[in-house]
Amino acid sequence: MLASAHVYPLYDTWIERLTAPFATSEIAVTYGRQQTPPDGRLSERRILDQWFPARSVERQRHPFSNNANAAIRRSVWTAQPYNEDLTGLEDLDWAKRALGAWVSNHA
Repeated sequence: MLASAHVYPLYDTWIERLTAPFATSEIAVTYGRQQTPPDGRLSERRILDQWFPARSVERQRHPFSNNANAAIRRSVWTAQPYNEDLTGLEDLDWAKRALGAWVSNHA
């Protein structure tokens, strides 16, 4: 489980909802939606609405993930941890490598 200080769960079933997709063996990572507070800036709200749509996408074909509110399957994490040399965007780097590995294994 990955959770940053700037995000907070809206449901008491947050962990269950975030980990439920792991029932499918091919899922490597799940991440939750992020929203602005009710008084948040419109520009930030619009960006978050694009990055984290209200409707879940079961399988993405592009390498995006966000480690502020996420879960990574342990076996995938053990085989491919974050690149500790990066100073930022390590979640996007990881998603790109994970998706590449998945495509290679399922081609």
